[in-house]
Amino acid sequence: INATENVVLVGRANGDVEIWNVEQHFHFERTIYNTILGLRRVAFVDEERFVVVSLNGMVRFLNLNGNIEGEFSSGGGPVWDVAVCSQLEAVALACEDGSV
Repeated sequence: INATENVVLVGRANGDVEIWNVEQHFHFERTIYNTILGLRRVAFVDEERFVVVSLNGMVRFLNLNGNIEGEFSSGGGPVWDVAVCSQLEAVALACEDGSV
């Protein structure tokens, strides 16, 4: 859920991310298809951007229109979880090799 609590992202195992508007009684807005192979987690970075992480070790930043704004390898193998700290402009990744 985003900071203003009006949009929820739902990540699917096939890499799709659904966008739901909470203010309109969970109105489905759209699906962004194939965001990343092996999607594990999705999290908002700010009101307009989110990050997806995957079991293939990739991290991808996208906007709500589905445009890729950046991507990189985790450097630690598959990514099992992600946490975003907007104040520090930082993303923490929990990787399979034990690194964060």
